[in-house]
Amino acid sequence: MYDIMSEEFLGVDVSQISNVFAPVFGSAFGEMVVSVVPVRHRSITVALPRFLHRRRPLPLRSPDLFIDFTMDNSPTALFDSYAQDFQQLINSVREKLEAPTTNGEQRKAALRRVEMELDEADEMISQMEVEIQSMPQSLRGTYNTRVRGLKTELARWKKSADLHIQSSRTELFNNATSGADDPYGDDATNQRTRLLAGTQSLADSSRRLEDSHRIALETEDVGADILRSLRVQREQIEHTRDTLGGADRSIDRASGTLKQMITRMYRQRYITWAIIAILVILIVLILWFKLS
Repeated sequence: MYDIMSEEFLGVDVSQISNVFAPVFGSAFGEMVVSVVPVRHRSITVALPRFLHRRRPLPLRSPDLFIDFTMDNSPTALFDSYAQDFQQLINSVREKLEAPTTNGEQRKAALRRVEMELDEADEMISQMEVEIQSMPQSLRGTYNTRVRGLKTELARWKKSADLHIQSSRTELFNNATSGADDPYGDDATNQRTRLLAGTQSLADSSRRLEDSHRIALETEDVGADILRSLRVQREQIEHTRDTLGGADRSIDRASGTLKQMITRMYRQRYITWAIIAILVILIVLILWFKLS
């Protein structure tokens, strides 16, 4: 996330931001997604790809903006960003659930929005769990504790939202019962029934999506375990190969030593036979001289 500071911030749309960044980052910037979110009177926040990391002022036609690019490369920066988004979603859920009771349609729309925001908050927790895997080992314990606390808070608000939804459904049924004398009551009841069935179907779909997401995360963990096991086995195989290489070299040295010993044995045998032959010849010569 990058802060764009303005002396006279009057509002800037995405196309203006794209026109500013295109000369700096090239024509490909036009294909990137840029979001502009007002955060205070003299500042807006622009979400850019993480690889865009430079710091320089860039002018706009109206208003004049000074764009200050900074990037936090700490191992917990992205986790903190997700945690901040999670807290904003929880605050929004709290405001909607604690708001004064409105008419039925507005209340249903608010509850649907609450369900969507709770799903987004669940996704933020999943992203935070993924980020923890890339943190140093010394930080994981602290941030795992934070994630458990956020999960507890999310579960509490999910339970509160379920209670509000159940209360809203009960109110709908009560209204349907009170309107039984209405000549159009059957149609209204059918519409309410279909609406409740659709809401239940959406809730079931959301639960199935959550189950699929949980299974995907579990599969990712299993894959990571398999990769770690394969890495350990590879190290063992490499160690075994090195050991076999050392044994092979030792066998080669032993074979060379045996060959040298055999060569010396044959040499000594030839020398011994030569000495015996010389002695026999000398004995024969001595006997011949004595007898002659």
